[in-house]
Amino acid sequence: MEENILQSLETLETEMIPSKTYRIINGRIIGMIDGLESVVQAVDKILRTERFVYEIYGEEYGIELERFIGANFDFVKADLQRTIKDALFIDERIEDITDFEMEQVVPNTLKCRFTVNTIEGTFAEMVVSKVL
Repeated sequence: MEENILQSLETLETEMIPSKTYRIINGRIIGMIDGLESVVQAVDKILRTERFVYEIYGEEYGIELERFIGANFDFVKADLQRTIKDALFIDERIEDITDFEMEQVVPNTLKCRFTVNTIEGTFAEMVVSKVL
């Protein structure tokens, strides 16, 4: 009996379910999207949602940027890359996040650009801009 169960488990194949979702433009649903476009939208949504603020989202969804307000540039620069990766790796479609570039554009604003590698493809120039 136990052998049959183990053999059955070995023959199971995993299948990635489609990532089809609603296309959101300016807060309105405008059709459907799938593939890379849906991953880009998911990343944008995660990066716009402060973690632990909205009860509708679980504790793993969103990003913790509010803690950087008032912090010095060197601290934020050292920790922002890890913070972005922690936020985005909850999406199984994201394989890696690379090519981080950070610059202080005005005395209290940091701009971070990076590339997101996904199972659907790669997109670059995601920008996180935060007032410190």
